[in-house]
Amino acid sequence: MGVGASMSVSIVINGRLWGLLACHHMAPKQVPYTIRMAADVLAQVMASTIQSIEAQRDAVQVEQAARVRTSLVESLLIDEEPLDALAHHADALQEATGSHAMVCVHNGKVVSFGAIERATAEAIVRALPQDASDLLVRDKLDDWPVEVQPTLGKWVGMLGLPFDPPGGGWCLLLRTEQIEQVAWAGRPEKTVAHGPLGVRLTPRGSFDAWHETVLGHAQAWEAPVQSNARLMLSELLRASNARRAQTESTRAQLLAMLGHDLRDPLHSINMAGTLLERGNGNNQPTLGKRIQSSSNRMQRLIGQVLDMSRIDGGMGLGILLAPLDLAELVEDMVEEMRLAWPAITYEYTKPEATLVRADAGRMSQVLSNLMSNARHHGHVGHPIRVRLFSGAGWATLEVANNGTPIAEELASTLFNPFKRSSLHNPQNRTGMGLGLYIVASIVREHEGEISYRHEGGQVVFSVRLPLAEMDRAGPT
Repeated sequence: MGVGASMSVSIVINGRLWGLLACHHMAPKQVPYTIRMAADVLAQVMASTIQSIEAQRDAVQVEQAARVRTSLVESLLIDEEPLDALAHHADALQEATGSHAMVCVHNGKVVSFGAIERATAEAIVRALPQDASDLLVRDKLDDWPVEVQPTLGKWVGMLGLPFDPPGGGWCLLLRTEQIEQVAWAGRPEKTVAHGPLGVRLTPRGSFDAWHETVLGHAQAWEAPVQSNARLMLSELLRASNARRAQTESTRAQLLAMLGHDLRDPLHSINMAGTLLERGNGNNQPTLGKRIQSSSNRMQRLIGQVLDMSRIDGGMGLGILLAPLDLAELVEDMVEEMRLAWPAITYEYTKPEATLVRADAGRMSQVLSNLMSNARHHGHVGHPIRVRLFSGAGWATLEVANNGTPIAEELASTLFNPFKRSSLHNPQNRTGMGLGLYIVASIVREHEGEISYRHEGGQVVFSVRLPLAEMDRAGPT
C-alpha cells in the first residue's frame, strides 16, 4: 500500500477499546515525543468526553426505567389482571427499553402491542421455555430455536421477563432486524502467507474497502437496558408472589365464608321441607317463597364461585357474541327490578335502538349486579338512575345512586376479587367481593371498559361497549 510509517493511539473507555487515532505516512518518519504526547492527550480528552456523554445518556435511561418500573409494580399490586397493568404501561416500557413491540402472556391469554402480527406473536410465545426464571436475551436469528426461525420475520431481538412462572406470565420486548451494510477497511479475515520463516500475516495490498451485508441481527440489548430489565423482573416476581400469597389467603377465607353462607339457606330449605312434609297447609305459600328465595341465594353464590374459577383458570366466561339491542335489554332488566323491589324508584328513559354485539345473558348479569350494588349501598329514599346513550362508536351504560364517595384506597381495588372490605359488609352481608370482579371480566371479554366516579353526590358506575359495526357505519 506504500505506507512507510504508522502510529496508532487508542481511545479506551471503561477498559473497552472504543476507537483509534490512526496516522500514516508514505515515507519512514520519526514522530517527535511532543507530538506523540499531544496525540495521547487528545485521545484521553476524547475518551473522557465520550465517557461523560455515555454516562449522561445511561443516567437518563436508568431514571426513566426506574419511573416506569415503580409505576408498573404499583399497578400490578392494585390491578387483579396483570395483562391490564402491562397494557397500561406498554408505550412507556417500549420507550424505556428501545423496543419496537411488546407481547405479554398470562394464563394462556396473549396480547400484543406494536406492529407485530398476531400469528408471529403466538409463534414466539409457543417457543418460550417452560421453566425459565431469569431474563431471556436474544439478539439475532441464530439465538432462536430452529423450528421457530422461519416464522419470526423481522422480529429477531427479544428481551423476555418471566414475571409469573406459575401462571405462565411473560413480558416480551422485541426489536426488529437491523439490516446493515458494513464497509470494512479491507477484508476482516487476515491474509496468511507462507514465507521463508513459515506462516506469517501479510499486510493489505490496497486501500479498497470490503463491503458486507449483515442480516438476521437486531440491535444488541445494551448493558444498561439488561441491568434495568433484571431489576424490573426482580420486582415483578416479588409483586406476583405477594399477590399470589394474598389471593390464596383470601381464597381460604372465601371458602370458609362460602361454607357458612350456604349453610343458612340449606337450613331454611330443610326447615321449610320439614314443615311441608308435616302437612302445614296454611303456610305453604310462605314456605314456597322461602324455599325459592334460599335456592336463588345458593344459586347466586355458587354461580359466582364457578365464574371466578373459570376466570382464575384462564378459561374465560364462554362469551357468545350476537347482535343485541342494549336499550331493550336494559328496559327489561329495569322492569324486572321494579317488580322485585317496588319500594325503590328506578329512573330510566329508553333511548332509540342501541345495537351492540354482546352476550345477552352476561350483559344481564352485569346490569343486575350494578343495580344490586346501587340498591345495597345507595341512600334510602333516593332513586336509582339508569342511563344509556351512544356516540363516537361506543354505547355507554351508567348506573347511579345517591351516596358518599368511595374511599380512594378502596376505589383502586373495586374490580379485584376477595376484597376484605366486602367480607361481612353490613350493607351486603351475603357479598363475597366477587361481583364487580366478574362484571369487569365480562366487560373486558366484550372488549369494553368499566369505571367508577363520584359526581354531584352520585356514585356512578359506567360501562362502555363498542357499537355493532352496522351502527358504527351510520345511515346508508
